[in-house]
Amino acid sequence: MSPQAQKMTDRSPKMTHRTLITFDLDGVLIKNPFRKGVFPEVQRLLAYLVQKRDGLDFEAASQAVLNRIISEAAGRMRAGDIVEAYDWDGIINLVAGRLGYRENIRVDQLVEYFCGVEGMIGLWPHAVEALDFLSGKEFDLGVVTNGYRKYQYPVLEALGIARYFDVFVSPEQTGFGKPQREIFLAALAARQAGQGVDRKAARRAVWDADPEADQGAGREAAPGAARAVSSPVLHVGDSAVHDVFGASQAGFSTIWLCHNLPEHLLELSPRERVGHPDFTPVLAAAVAAEFCREAYNIPSLEDCRPDAVIAHLGEIPQAWDWRRFSGHRSPGADPDDPGRYGTPEDSSASFTYAIWPGQAGSRRRRS
Repeated sequence: MSPQAQKMTDRSPKMTHRTLITFDLDGVLIKNPFRKGVFPEVQRLLAYLVQKRDGLDFEAASQAVLNRIISEAAGRMRAGDIVEAYDWDGIINLVAGRLGYRENIRVDQLVEYFCGVEGMIGLWPHAVEALDFLSGKEFDLGVVTNGYRKYQYPVLEALGIARYFDVFVSPEQTGFGKPQREIFLAALAARQAGQGVDRKAARRAVWDADPEADQGAGREAAPGAARAVSSPVLHVGDSAVHDVFGASQAGFSTIWLCHNLPEHLLELSPRERVGHPDFTPVLAAAVAAEFCREAYNIPSLEDCRPDAVIAHLGEIPQAWDWRRFSGHRSPGADPDDPGRYGTPEDSSASFTYAIWPGQAGSRRRRS
């Protein structure tokens, strides 16, 4: 170990070997108020300006406002500004200003307001049962989300589930966003510190793991950047790109929540489904449908393949061997090592992986 790396290790908090399980929020645990409340309210505020300028009816003008908001977010993603792409206060006020609206729109205040309006927020089925199950096994639970804390945490509190989480990381805190691996490493840094994490701590987490990594904002850490983290880690999310691909690059094992699994796959266990030939088209369709997928450098479809797939959170107890957390992928493990998905005893399936278009060859999982 280099003197520089030893210095960083010496001042790091003591490692914990408790399993850390992190969750995405939207589409997994919570239903936020943006679609039903926040965006419609912003559209209502701004649509009259589009009507006046372009002569559109209210419905068309309202849709034009939403299109401008989404287009601005997409442009930031494509430019590599992942953190700024989720700054809804910045995006909405920029669009409003371009339309001639002069008042400041406080999106965080709209979120808080709509959290108190019936039907605007909610929990996904079995969310509380899954959190109760995992917290009862004394795992450390965390949140890794692309939603800014000021938009997400009020929803968690209103729904009564904020108490389950010891760790909460988001883009504006860390300077990174999913699927960048650094935001997942920041969750580990926050857990080890026993507190929140800021941008400096997030970059230090990457530096601790790989002293040779480039610490510039938006840059990926070097391959194997999570090698220094030895405790078991797992992430649960509904995006094959943001959650599965991103967490995998940081050395996490992954559980993908897929809301539209074919019925015949439901007959298999969550880990067996991943190896079924009919799962690959489902995964490929999900990756292809990802919003602004072209903004992310995804080497192959296999980089988005989870370790287990569930149809709802009620399947969490069957998704893993929680007694031993067996077969977890060691952070920094070689992504070409078939053993990263578990030991041979974990599955009897033998299959050839499909490769993302433009990639040659195939990888075969050992039976």
